[in-house]
Amino acid sequence: MSVTRSSEPTADVLPGRSGTKAAAIAAALFAVSLLMTVASVDVPHHASDSELLSWWQDSGNRTSGVLSGIWAICAAATFAVVINHIRTLTAAARAPHWLAFARSMGAAVTAVWLVTAAARGAIGHLVDVMDEPLPGVDVLRAATAFNYMLLGLSGMFVLALCMLAVSVVVLRTAALGRWIGYVGARSRHQIRASGRASMTGEDWLTRERLRRGVSGSFRVLAMRRGIRGRSDNLRARSDRGGGRMPQEPLNPALQSLMPLIGEWQVEVPQFPGQYGHATFEWLNGGTHLRFHAVAPEPAPTATLIIGRDGLGEEFTILHYDSRGVSRVYRMTFGDGTWRMWRDAPGFWQRFFGRLSADGHSIRGSWEKSEDGSTWEPDLELVYRKVG
Repeated sequence: MSVTRSSEPTADVLPGRSGTKAAAIAAALFAVSLLMTVASVDVPHHASDSELLSWWQDSGNRTSGVLSGIWAICAAATFAVVINHIRTLTAAARAPHWLAFARSMGAAVTAVWLVTAAARGAIGHLVDVMDEPLPGVDVLRAATAFNYMLLGLSGMFVLALCMLAVSVVVLRTAALGRWIGYVGARSRHQIRASGRASMTGEDWLTRERLRRGVSGSFRVLAMRRGIRGRSDNLRARSDRGGGRMPQEPLNPALQSLMPLIGEWQVEVPQFPGQYGHATFEWLNGGTHLRFHAVAPEPAPTATLIIGRDGLGEEFTILHYDSRGVSRVYRMTFGDGTWRMWRDAPGFWQRFFGRLSADGHSIRGSWEKSEDGSTWEPDLELVYRKVG
């Protein structure tokens, strides 16, 4: 299972079908919510005091402000779902800094849009629910300006930054189709232009054309992601032996491997600045252990199936990687020590790793030998548990 250089692209382990479907639905709902937040209300720009007061005195206009706030809440919630789904994509771990920046900007987008929701519905709630008098013209003008500043400057700015970060993650890691990265980059420009239009008081139709372009991009993303998700998860179920086969109880011979179960970020010091991802998961409920490793480029993607003779102490590993290489390793795991080895004339290999006391990291290294007696370092590996 040693990581060996290869020019072949790596693949990602996809999240479950339900998570993919939820993200696709959330993306579509975000597009609708984003559009409706803006389309629900249109407070006049550069209005005189009498015009502004007349607009706010209309109960229908105040209600539209409350509805716009509700749509802003929906936009904030659904956007958070989409961003968190991107974090679960295995390949995205190869761009950890951009992924972290995308999540930070996603949190900022959610916060700004929640504040936008409160600002847009405040006056309508004050007058129509709390039965308070309509504020004076100065307060109405300040509230109107605050809404446009919040949505047009802060909201669109952080949304554009978040879209930029997501696009970079997609283009650098191929976590999703690269075309999605280009769509995201184009949407970022549209979002920025839309915010500028809102700030400078361009007509409503101009702003809405920009909004519809952004919404269309998200709808395409939702449909494409949903279709891809269904196809890939059917393949994943087949690969994992799930299908319609009955689930077997956990193999008692494999219970000692429980500390490995989960998702791990993989770092190879020889490839600085690059990260891979590894997943340990049960096959068919626990009959065997599947180890899927996406190493930093140019190393190959590898899949290992681990089993054990109930009367023996050693595990057996069947290894296959993206170069078409098949190998058989032996393994032991216990007391925080992880060992793997392969005795093959001309190319002997062995791995030794230590599990940290908290179970959240593994540091190990591979060695190689031509004769089984003289060994030299091959690769160092650092696993950090992320899920």
